[in-house]
Amino acid sequence: MNCYNKPLGWKDDRCPPRPKVECKTIQYENCAPFTGTGNQSVNTIFDIESNDIPVIAAGTVENFSSQTINVRFERSVSNQPITHLVQPHSSLTFVYDNLTRIATTGTAPEKTYDGSLKIQVNYSFEAKCRK
Repeated sequence: MNCYNKPLGWKDDRCPPRPKVECKTIQYENCAPFTGTGNQSVNTIFDIESNDIPVIAAGTVENFSSQTINVRFERSVSNQPITHLVQPHSSLTFVYDNLTRIATTGTAPEKTYDGSLKIQVNYSFEAKCRK
């Protein structure tokens, strides 16, 4: 008897227990400072290891510096990033689904900028567990 060709939930004394598929939903929160220099180098401040995990993120990017900064949001459902300018001593609040990366760049060459990222992330994935 080939137990692995039987439908999930099939019970037979000769078959080992089948893994149970569960959906796990996890929430993650963080507040972290960031800094960068210039308008050429990209400063990644949030990144998802696997773009296959659907992530919903809400947060705030605060700009503490005296120059405007670019904040770029990348999503797995679009090839085009979404870019917003955050004025000096201002903030940007966002909610995006399918988020994969947040990056910043300055708007002036060789000038340093700094700020903070406050973020709350929700994601779900399937986990196979044995009883």
